[in-house]
Amino acid sequence: MSFRSKVRKRETGRVVRSEKNAVRGVLSLLTPILSLLIGAALLPLANVYAGVLGERPHQTVPQPTPTVEVGPLPTVTPISTLTPLSSFALTFQMSFAPQFPVAGNELRIEYRISNPAAENAVNVTLRNLLPAALSFIEGESENGELAQETDSDGLALLFHWDEIGPDEVAHATVVVQLADDIPAGAVIDNLAVVFADNANPTSSGISIGLPPARLPTFR
Repeated sequence: MSFRSKVRKRETGRVVRSEKNAVRGVLSLLTPILSLLIGAALLPLANVYAGVLGERPHQTVPQPTPTVEVGPLPTVTPISTLTPLSSFALTFQMSFAPQFPVAGNELRIEYRISNPAAENAVNVTLRNLLPAALSFIEGESENGELAQETDSDGLALLFHWDEIGPDEVAHATVVVQLADDIPAGAVIDNLAVVFADNANPTSSGISIGLPPARLPTFR
């Protein structure tokens, strides 16, 4: 091979390498541009695809309305058919003697019941639960009956009248004894109640006060 042929081959190789380098440079410049163009072209399709595969709006499933069974309503009794309260009450008073009793002595208690109404008071009952400091001795009543009732609270005296007419007065009396150990100056409360079938209950009471201890006498 002659010297000229070798020179031509070398020159040809240099040209080929130059062309390859030029192509590579052009490709390196075109690659970012093509990426931008392809991305812009595919962006709408990507949005559509994302919308198809994206989360769908939540749908509320209607719930059936529960059915409540209401039973029959209770029958309301008109006020006019209710049993009215009695229109009157008996007058009831209590008293005792002597006014200043002494421990260990007897005491007389009187009960006075009157009917201020224009009709008879039917099945009248007087109930007196005696305090523990009073012991029952005897009792009596005009046109009435006396009974005793004992329970955990003590002794109760019961006076009963079949009826008390208009403006009539019924009396009852009991004799009790005061306990020996009641201290001087003590006060004993005694309460009682009167009721009837057609009359409102009425209560009364007394407060039994013992005198104070005697003062010493100085000489």
